[in-house]
Amino acid sequence: MRSMVKEPMVELSMDILNSLHRSISECVHLLPELRGTVSRKLDNSAVTQADYLLDERISATLHAHLSGLQIVSEEKPLPEGSLEHGWVAIVDPLDGTENFVSGIPIWGVSVSIWRDSQHVGSLLSFPDLGMSLTSGDHPPKADSRVSGFSASTSPLEISQHSAGSNEYRVLGAATFNLFCVATGRLKSFHNLSGAYIWDIAAGINLALEQGCAVKIDNRDYTGEFLAPSKRYRVEVFFP
Repeated sequence: MRSMVKEPMVELSMDILNSLHRSISECVHLLPELRGTVSRKLDNSAVTQADYLLDERISATLHAHLSGLQIVSEEKPLPEGSLEHGWVAIVDPLDGTENFVSGIPIWGVSVSIWRDSQHVGSLLSFPDLGMSLTSGDHPPKADSRVSGFSASTSPLEISQHSAGSNEYRVLGAATFNLFCVATGRLKSFHNLSGAYIWDIAAGINLALEQGCAVKIDNRDYTGEFLAPSKRYRVEVFFP
């Protein structure tokens, strides 16, 4: 497992992540009135003005700290330049939009910061639940026997999968599933149809930091930068 970049980079990343938490907190009160501002993307997934507001605030905070930063966001076109060098942030400003629109509090904000293809730090924030996980945290761990599956998984796929548990949940937000595995609230999480890096980058690297095993496309994942142009099959296991 790769560790985060050493000092002074760790101190810088902590400052940025703390600033991001403040930026998210400062606009949370504006979000409920935006639940009804739903439109549909080309893939028929939902997006709201809350997604765009959070994306704007997060991007502004990141650019204020990091010169020359490139942002890979679910709500932006992919950057045209190489992502292998320099600062890169991978952002999902509102994961679980269908939950958010429906008034279900299981939705989250995901930010992962990289430099020269090395993970520097990540955060997951769940404002409606008052929960978060940030690089460097040492959260208390539960001991669940429940496995989580992505919402795109069919009942047949779940019934045929050897997740190691007869108990399973479909929670509707990859970020929250990954948070739950990292903190022991789920025994494992399985996205069999594939997810983009903005869905998973922060969560899988925080899971690694918490000692979890991560498999990407059926191979052990140890913290490599993943290209944003494809979907990845993801499975994460609590130790």
